[in-house]
Amino acid sequence: MKSENIILFIAAFAALSALLSAGFTYYSASSFKEGMITGLASQTNGTVNITVNTLLSINFTNNTINWGGGTFNAGSTRANLTTAQGGTVSAVGGTWSIAIESNGSGGFIIENVGNVNATLHVATGKSAATFLGGTTPAYMFNVTNSDAGSCLNNTGGIGNITNSASGGLIPLGYFYDVNTTIPGTPICGRFQFTDSSDSIRIGVHLSIPYDGINGTLTDAFTVLYCQAPGPCT
Repeated sequence: MKSENIILFIAAFAALSALLSAGFTYYSASSFKEGMITGLASQTNGTVNITVNTLLSINFTNNTINWGGGTFNAGSTRANLTTAQGGTVSAVGGTWSIAIESNGSGGFIIENVGNVNATLHVATGKSAATFLGGTTPAYMFNVTNSDAGSCLNNTGGIGNITNSASGGLIPLGYFYDVNTTIPGTPICGRFQFTDSSDSIRIGVHLSIPYDGINGTLTDAFTVLYCQAPGPCT
């Protein structure tokens, strides 16, 4: 009788152990599923890199002003030759003439072909005296916008190139004596690079005295530029 009780006790104990083991296994699996599978997120990251280089580049679209051959009109003591705003060309007191370019300009056309705003200075190789000679010669230039809004200067007077928000320099549209000293005369504090506003015109005025230098007379305009707001040194 005692043996039967012992066997019965062992069987009950084994059944209880199996039940407890099954419960523990179910609990562990549920905990793993909830804690490890659905509740844990991992990530890894990638990177996109790009470098946009600064391009500072100015180009002469029209780089020649050629009046060709000519003479003084009878009784004239000088000839005044001018290329000005809007491509206007005039020759008073002489027979010189100049061809108007297809872009409507009788002067230099300068374009900002880079991707940043620029500051421009202009200098010449010769003064009025060394270029033309004679009695009271004049050698002058002016700056106007070929594309509207290209050169953002003060229009009321000379400003400070480093402090003026508009890069105020010489007023546009007026004639000034040329400058042979490098870096030259600062002509545009903020020369824009956007396609619709990236082109300016430089006109030239010559007052040639009858007792000046004869022959073929040549000089070079040099545009020195740097990234705005300058000045260029």
